Amino acid sequence: MNDDAIKIPSIKEQSFTLKNIAIYLEKCISCRSENMSFIGGEIDDTDKLILSSLVRNGVRKAVVDEVGISDRTLRNHLNKLGILFDADNDIKIIMTAINLGIIDTHGNIL
Repeated sequence: MNDDAIKIPSIKEQSFTLKNIAIYLEKCISCRSENMSFIGGEIDDTDKLILSSLVRNGVRKAVVDEVGISDRTLRNHLNKLGILFDADNDIKIIMTAINLGIIDTHGNIL
């Protein structure tokens, strides 16, 4: 047999790999669900709109204009989210919201 030949996994090996992938995905979904149920009651519709707008626009001024809130209200919501997510800046707040499945990377509310 040639050392350069491509080794195709057997059906048994493929099944084992797919089973492990399915188990991993189940754990990820379960963990995300637990996290969302923990913080879900703390996040309101305005928080979600702010997160969505911040992802899409990237700057607080655009969020204020788009969501129709004052700068002070925006700061209050972001401070609340920062405490809730244990995040000390807007990027970490956004990344946590994405990881928790609140919004996606395009700013769509999930």
